[in-house]
Amino acid sequence: TDTTTSGSYRLGHWLPPALTGKERVDIEVSFVMGGVHPVPNGLRVYMVMKFRYGKEVLDYLPIPAHERPTQFPFDLKKYYHNCSRWVPWCFVGCFDEQHINWSVKIDKDGNCYERLEFYASFTLINHDIYFPFTLKALSFRISLDGTGRSGDINLIPLLKKNKDGAFLTQTRGCYEPNVEYQVFTKPTSVESVEDDSKDAFTRMMVRNQSGMSGTTGTYTRVYAVLLFESNWLEDFCKFIGLSGAMLFIIPFSLGNSFVDGEDSAGAILETFGVTTTLSLTQAALLFILPDTGGFTTTESVIVFQILSIFVLSFIVGMGGFGDMGKSVPSYSALG
Repeated sequence: TDTTTSGSYRLGHWLPPALTGKERVDIEVSFVMGGVHPVPNGLRVYMVMKFRYGKEVLDYLPIPAHERPTQFPFDLKKYYHNCSRWVPWCFVGCFDEQHINWSVKIDKDGNCYERLEFYASFTLINHDIYFPFTLKALSFRISLDGTGRSGDINLIPLLKKNKDGAFLTQTRGCYEPNVEYQVFTKPTSVESVEDDSKDAFTRMMVRNQSGMSGTTGTYTRVYAVLLFESNWLEDFCKFIGLSGAMLFIIPFSLGNSFVDGEDSAGAILETFGVTTTLSLTQAALLFILPDTGGFTTTESVIVFQILSIFVLSFIVGMGGFGDMGKSVPSYSALG
């Protein structure tokens, strides 16, 4: 451990003095996301949470008396509704959990490994004000619930090491937590990240509780965020490209009525019939767009196109396309 007056390195992280006192202990956090399927308003993810700590941390944890180890090595495992947790952590951003199994293993040297396997449902945040260019985010926070001596525990992401066993933060200056997002890197996944080095990240944050929330002390949290980009090309073609192409129909709708001196009133009525049909068709797109709760880019484009149809209709009524209509062969002449 490299210690200075401004803080010290602990488990590959440079921590401030408030987190490096003799009373502070460290717990390394890692997790695996191994499966996912959609649920209303979010995603249900198969997860494995892993905590690594020394036996000195046991005195800081709210362990039930009947589970507290008295000798090492130690092994404990529970299933389903009997699952417990020694590290008093909780998910923020998760609205449902279903436990599968929980275990604690302590070797003869007192190195503890706590593992919880479960399903978790997370809220999927949609930033869709620029629809069809939509950004989705899955985020959650791992924090301590304040029981036991949580105020003296540092939750620290488990970092990757090089071949010599040194943390990459100290050797190469890169921050690489030892977490697994493989399920979101596959193109067949319900949601996938383009580049897991940029679109998925895990970080430790520090917060000083002032007592306004009921607790005091300096706490560490672990945040994880995954960013998903939607397939914008399909929605762009359906809602913007196709509706924009329909505007080009208007000038070509004049051929039957503006030739050979026919009645101009009939020509205007025929054109208005076409423009009214186009405007109603485009207005229908507004009712089949995904519900976003805001006025999106696509909606503004469609509204502008509908207004453009009204303007073109007015121009037609004023004879703005009269010369063009005379140059277009009539359908009767072609027949």
